[in-house]
Amino acid sequence: MWSPSKSDLKTYRHFDHAIPIKKILPLVSDAAYVAAHKFMPLLHFEKKWRRAPKKEAGKLVRRKPKSREIRYPCRKDSYIFKYYRELLSERYEDALVSNGIADCIIAYRHIPKHPGTESCKSNIEFARDAIEAVKEIGDCCAVAIDISDFFGSMDHSRIKLTWQSLLGVERLPDDHFTVFSALTKYRYVDRDAAYVALGYSALGSDGKIRYRVKPDQIPIQICSNKQFREKIVSQGLVQKHTKDHGIPQGCPLSDLIANAYLMEFDIGLAKYARSKGGRYFRYSDDILFVLPGDGRAALAAFK
Repeated sequence: MWSPSKSDLKTYRHFDHAIPIKKILPLVSDAAYVAAHKFMPLLHFEKKWRRAPKKEAGKLVRRKPKSREIRYPCRKDSYIFKYYRELLSERYEDALVSNGIADCIIAYRHIPKHPGTESCKSNIEFARDAIEAVKEIGDCCAVAIDISDFFGSMDHSRIKLTWQSLLGVERLPDDHFTVFSALTKYRYVDRDAAYVALGYSALGSDGKIRYRVKPDQIPIQICSNKQFREKIVSQGLVQKHTKDHGIPQGCPLSDLIANAYLMEFDIGLAKYARSKGGRYFRYSDDILFVLPGDGRAALAAFK
């Protein structure tokens, strides 16, 4: 059973107050409590970062910044998601081993650097493993592709079937169904809009939002329950995800569900790569084949 440590404590700013570490496990492991729990809206922001320039016609061309929509839960909800992630993770790991693809799926997992050690691989080791596969195969091709809008395109009905398959049941228990619903039918509030409504920020004449107070003066619980009702809910800031697909990036459970969602897909692609004498790797939505042969083998794998 997962037991929270100090590193699991959430100190970011959100709608709820901090929870003592000793109270977390009794709360999240109470199935009846979780089944009846009302999840708070997630906080949303857009994460942006610059991309390296691309060479075109011998010149470096600046590319548009890349962005990702991040939605993260309040502390109590985060602990619940984390607990259920750990419940499902053990079953997922068993499924990877039984299907012979534990060495193919490398994202969102704790993979030891060496058998019997606690030190786990990082992206550097994963990159090295891919390069070693190239060296081992020799004359080969590498095919790199990705899944567009992976987290935003996952079908909710299939997520439910995946969840049931991990548990080995035909119907989700009430507590699991509540967590599933919170992950798929989530509500969220734009963080900038919340800060403006609560007086921490203001919209300038140039259309940009700027802090009215020093960021370190914003409390961990950004508002009281009364302020949440009056300044967040009543002002119409709570938005609902009404689509039948998509889960939030930023939730502690999303990564495990994303991996498990592609179990049959991974089994099929790993089988294909091995039938050609090659290797298959997947890091979240990034897929890599290393296969014997030239461009013809690469094109066949891509198709």
